[in-house]
Amino acid sequence: MPTPPPRPQPADLALLCERHATSKLASFAGLASLTTLGFRGEALASLARVARVGVTTATASSRTALRATYDSEGVLTGPPTPVAAAGHGTTVSVEDLFYNTPTRRRALGTSADEYARVVDLVGRYASHRAGVAFALRKDGGAKPDVLTRGAGSRLDAIRAVYGAPLAKALLPFEFREGAGAGEAAGADATADPPPSFAASGFVASPDLATRRAAFILYVNSRPVDSGLLKRAADAAFGAAAPKGAKPFVWLDLRLPPPHVDANVHPTKKEVAFLHADGVAAALAGAVEGALRRGDAARAVPASAQALLPGARPPERPVGQAGAAGAAATARGRAGGEHRLVRGADPATQTLDRFVAPTQAAAAAAAAAAPPARRGRNDPGRAAAAAALAAGPPPPRARPNPPPAARLASVAALLAAVDADAHPGLADVLRGATFVGAVDGERVLVQSSASLFLLRLPPLARDLAHQQTLRRVDAPVTVALDPSVAVAALVEVALIEGGASADEAAEAGTLAARLLLLKAGPLDDHLGVRIDGEGRLAAVPAPVDGLRAAARALPALVLALAQSVDYTSESSFFATSAAALADYAVACAAAAAEEEEAEGRAGWTAEHALLPALRAHLAPPRARAGDGSIVELARLDRLYRVFERC
Repeated sequence: MPTPPPRPQPADLALLCERHATSKLASFAGLASLTTLGFRGEALASLARVARVGVTTATASSRTALRATYDSEGVLTGPPTPVAAAGHGTTVSVEDLFYNTPTRRRALGTSADEYARVVDLVGRYASHRAGVAFALRKDGGAKPDVLTRGAGSRLDAIRAVYGAPLAKALLPFEFREGAGAGEAAGADATADPPPSFAASGFVASPDLATRRAAFILYVNSRPVDSGLLKRAADAAFGAAAPKGAKPFVWLDLRLPPPHVDANVHPTKKEVAFLHADGVAAALAGAVEGALRRGDAARAVPASAQALLPGARPPERPVGQAGAAGAAATARGRAGGEHRLVRGADPATQTLDRFVAPTQAAAAAAAAAAPPARRGRNDPGRAAAAAALAAGPPPPRARPNPPPAARLASVAALLAAVDADAHPGLADVLRGATFVGAVDGERVLVQSSASLFLLRLPPLARDLAHQQTLRRVDAPVTVALDPSVAVAALVEVALIEGGASADEAAEAGTLAARLLLLKAGPLDDHLGVRIDGEGRLAAVPAPVDGLRAAARALPALVLALAQSVDYTSESSFFATSAAALADYAVACAAAAAEEEEAEGRAGWTAEHALLPALRAHLAPPRARAGDGSIVELARLDRLYRVFERC
């Protein structure tokens, strides 16, 4: 028969609350690879300093238990006494907390506040330790506030602690790099160890109505906080969730023990670990991936939709037969009517078809336009308008150089663009379908099963900036016929900015001389052609499909003379791309105003900007939080709401 465990001896109990007496470290080298939570053996000793600590313990073979109490020095107040015990095990009682340190006791919050902190901490341990049963009940409470069975999966433990609605909305994710956290506890730390981590966790679906955000983190089973990881998770959640949704992220991170420093915070609330930036990037990608998979899993297929009793099946549009015809419609491509934002006929109509502009509205818009400024800049303005009003010839593109032939400075700028690209926003734009124009700057689009609001100026600026860099040495140009004097365009821009006529004339002459000296690189790399007489003969196309605007030319020429840095190759391309990006935004604004006056608002956005954004833009990560792309609704959820009405 197996030997029963020994009965606790008084000598063992005498050491229980001594400092370091219960440390789990066998040697000094163990400090480099901590794998336990109470690694210094000070928990009971610290409690004995500020509270009345008692211990009742019994083994399975003993008939009675032993009861011991300790003073503030961690010393037994008397010999352990035998007491009755309902079963074997150990119970530690901590009473009258801070009885001997009144200043610290006065610093405590109210009973409700302190109990809430206890519930939060015990709940964190209970949700992680699925194999351990936890029960927490307030004194006099009818039922426990934390109760887990000590059996089942981790999701069962989370359900028991945080509730069934939250557990039902959780989406699992995993990520890892290197050998994971399974290295031996005694592995030697190197000067620059390679990244090695593994993690699993859950993120709540954005449609869960949570009262507050929560980021619950465990590093090697220790509940801790990390501002870096929390910001990464919040940013990833914000990019894939509607505005106002509160993130709930539960993360179990496993690292090699030598990579973790648990001594960076006096209360062990935070830890430091190697390769934190890599872990944050992997966490952000895993959270975004889990949310996208959750959206796809919740989508309702068209075949699952049932007609109401007595309703007739929808008629098939004329000229479409069978599944092939249905798949060719917008309804078929989207996966059913419940995933479309359209009018009465989803296959053909958008919101702007329901707004019929009147002649009176067009006349009022034209009358509201500010009158043209009079002065000596009229020849420049008139020449620019004449060069473009009749409709410029189609843009001419030079052969695109292969990426290997790009200048090193341009390649570095493009590498920075690609590194900053947000994959989630790129997916939204690639699948965007125009729904309607809100105003001259904002449009509604549908992507997958969601309705988004796009703010076009910042997106058009990003697109023009990136296209300028990608088309260096192969710009798409628009010829001006007749050409326009550079000095006259600079005068227009300066007078509109408030300069006097004499100042503008002098600056225009100087700017024309400067740009004439830089005519070679401007023409070769950017497509800005200035002839030998100082006249602007060609400009780059602002964005594919977007017409150049006469009123945007003065500001462009002034920026080329004033804002572009010609001192180095890298600075030249960076600043000139910024100037051409502002030029594209001005052209888009001019087109939007013209279309609104003519009663066809949104035409350029639908037929020029949106196709170019879909095909070419790598949206920067900043666009995820500045309101440029905002999710308004999930269509499959709205469909379910309407279905119940």
